[in-house]
Amino acid sequence: MRRHSISVTEYVIRNKYLLILYVGVIAGTFFANIFGRENINSWGLYNNEYLEMMTAVSFDYRQLFGYVALERAKLFGLMLLCGLTSVSTVCMLGFMLLGGFEFGIMVSMAVMQYGGAGVILVLVSLFPQWIFYIAAVMLMCRYCYGAKEKKNVKKEKAPATALMLVLIVAGVCTEVLLNPMLIKNLIYVIY
Repeated sequence: MRRHSISVTEYVIRNKYLLILYVGVIAGTFFANIFGRENINSWGLYNNEYLEMMTAVSFDYRQLFGYVALERAKLFGLMLLCGLTSVSTVCMLGFMLLGGFEFGIMVSMAVMQYGGAGVILVLVSLFPQWIFYIAAVMLMCRYCYGAKEKKNVKKEKAPATALMLVLIVAGVCTEVLLNPMLIKNLIYVIY
């Protein structure tokens, strides 16, 4: 049996988005550990004020849905527009680096404040909506950012775009309707 092996260069090219995401997470972790210790409460990431507000506030779901939908439309719209440019790969690598950086900061700050429970708090605050958002980004990477390498992508773009929109709407719905309840329940357990 013959094993198929790829070179390091091929591996990096194939997995560039994931590797840049990891670099962003590591950079965000270092940043939070260097500059975050003095700024834990002022940065407002899961501080006591935020946690108390989350347990005491009742949500106007229509207003929250409008806000979240607008924020996600801005993010994914910008990513989609960047995907149509000649520097789309560089733009997507930038988005991945920034997303990893933000995630690294979130996890590090939460761990500094709450220990291991901070990791759970971050994961619950991202679950389940980011399952849908990550799937939408993966589709975007394949059909918008990878279109230059594939020839028959135009036929597949319309269904992929429709699926991407469905995933984003599902993400917004779960972020608005399910996520606040999950966070409230977790806060009661750890706070």
